[in-house]
Amino acid sequence: CGWNIFLIGLHRRNSSRQNIAQDQLSYNRIGRVESLMIINVHCVTIDMTVREAIGLLLKHGISGAPVIDSVKKAISIISQSDLMKLAAMKGLDSIIGLALNVLPQTAKLITLKRTATFTELYRKFLAVPVHRIIIIDDNGRLLGLISRSIVLKVLYGPTAKFSQKKKSA
Repeated sequence: CGWNIFLIGLHRRNSSRQNIAQDQLSYNRIGRVESLMIINVHCVTIDMTVREAIGLLLKHGISGAPVIDSVKKAISIISQSDLMKLAAMKGLDSIIGLALNVLPQTAKLITLKRTATFTELYRKFLAVPVHRIIIIDDNGRLLGLISRSIVLKVLYGPTAKFSQKKKSA
């Protein structure tokens, strides 16, 4: 029996229209990404050293973080792999802001606005192989972050209660 994707829910070909409609309604109730996003995001700032950025990721058990400027504008994203490369190329005491040329540029960041729907978020994750999507305001300032694991929790139990607790990332 094959699988079809209907909007964002996965359904067997023989699923009844009523079941599909019920799942569709469940996903629509999730609402906007702002209801799912992590708001206390651990960020790397442009004035941090590579060593400090590594320490931040290790301390919080995260694999990457947005890079922000002094007004919280998201200017890049940095991963453990990026930090390993920077440490090898520029040294542990080099400043992140001086190494931005080797990180994803602002124009290439994968972002959404807080008013985006869950469907838009899901489609973005399907289209782009990233671990996290940065949620920004109209000026590009960081508002939050949504990881793939949050989306998977929603998919696993769309009618189950999803923790609305805003945790740190």
